[in-house]
Amino acid sequence: MKCCDIKAADLRHRVSLQRKQNNSDGVGGSTITWVEYATPWCKITPKTGGEKLYLGRLDAQGLSSVVMRYRADIVASDKLVFKGQDFQIRSIINVEERNKYTELLIERGVTQ
Repeated sequence: MKCCDIKAADLRHRVSLQRKQNNSDGVGGSTITWVEYATPWCKITPKTGGEKLYLGRLDAQGLSSVVMRYRADIVASDKLVFKGQDFQIRSIINVEERNKYTELLIERGVTQ
């Protein structure tokens, strides 16, 4: 993908970027919650899809490409939420190393 191939009108999907946060439960343990830190506009392109048998049930899986304006604060342990579905971030690409767009390869149907 090239920077010049991306138009502002292509960024039409709103997503939520979320990060894990450990919260103390007051008795020596902790609970994990997901905290939203950004809601960028993106271009989402499905790449592959399939099904997997996991613990006796059939789960749908799929890889998609997500392009958004450049963000330096995304890490692979974050997750992306789109239309109520959680996606795990598999790779983070600074398109053409120009700090204009970030491309994420995301996967649906995997355990965080």
